[in-house]
Amino acid sequence: MTPVNIKGFLFITFVCAIVIITLAFVYPFTLIENINTILSLAIIVFILDFLSVPLSKDTEITMSMSVTYAAALYLPASIILWIVFPAILLSDLTKKTHWYKSLFNASNIALSAFLCSLVF
Repeated sequence: MTPVNIKGFLFITFVCAIVIITLAFVYPFTLIENINTILSLAIIVFILDFLSVPLSKDTEITMSMSVTYAAALYLPASIILWIVFPAILLSDLTKKTHWYKSLFNASNIALSAFLCSLVF
């Protein structure tokens, strides 16, 4: 494992903090009637995150991205964070990735889906 310089550490911390703070602030806007949607899509994203398609020698994409961005186009932005962040975090932790890498990956994907949902 290569050490991360201070700029990289600050960037990783910033991205994770933004997502965790946003999760706390959008919590009141995730209505209880959306809990079935959140749970079912989070389970689908969790399962599909294990299916990967190789794009090149060193690059692959998971099938969960299709569901993530379809949900980002269809659902409000406040719900997207609660679907994507826990599903990707648990999936990466299940794959035996280090916790800090899992936290950054989940934060990065959740932030991208959240911003995509805000734009649309």
